[in-house]
Amino acid sequence: MSPQRATPPVAANPEPPHDWRRFLDRAIHDLSAPLRGIGTSAELLSEMHRDALNDDARQLVDRLVEGVGRMDLLLSALADYSVALQLDTNSVGSVPAEGVVYSALDTIQPLIKETGARIEFSSLPSVTGSWDQLSMLFRNLLKNSLQFRGQDPPKISISADREGTAWRFAVEDNGIGIDPQYWDRIFMPFERLHADRHNNAGLGLAISRRIVESHGGRIWLASRIGFGSTFFFTLPESVE
Repeated sequence: MSPQRATPPVAANPEPPHDWRRFLDRAIHDLSAPLRGIGTSAELLSEMHRDALNDDARQLVDRLVEGVGRMDLLLSALADYSVALQLDTNSVGSVPAEGVVYSALDTIQPLIKETGARIEFSSLPSVTGSWDQLSMLFRNLLKNSLQFRGQDPPKISISADREGTAWRFAVEDNGIGIDPQYWDRIFMPFERLHADRHNNAGLGLAISRRIVESHGGRIWLASRIGFGSTFFFTLPESVE
């Protein structure tokens, strides 16, 4: 059965102040160094005194290492969000969508192998945009489909149809689906509908929306619980 259809929202793209991005970049930088120190110290403590630690102490060290890993994941996601906050006009040009999809797939190969996913696409057009940001966009949408998969191996298809002077892309999966009451919320930063099931920072779809809107497009979804989801987004056609 086809997912339920949603009315695409009107794109709103207020540019964030430069001071906000500078603040975010500085915070990420200043937090990363001590976090790495804590993680290294915890791992060394575990290796040097593992046999001397009782069960409670070992569990505390393991939780510390796990917590550092989650913080590192969050800082990495915040760094991506910082990149998505503002489009560098100097990096904008004609971008082959198939190329950025291949680039995105290359970065998530371990997850693809782990899940046994099948990802299909063909004859994707060129668009106007930033290679780095569009690669990040497809990476986040594909990771979302792989993480929120159902019991069957993930099957994802990517397609594009012309819409005026833009292209409307669709990333369709056979995952667990999303309840309509959350269709708007999931694009907000730090919204995690299944935080207890998946180790993610809750920024992937917020980053995706920011990238699409900075390119003058819009993003929305259609979904049914148990039947998967389709994320739609528009990007301007290539002018070259």
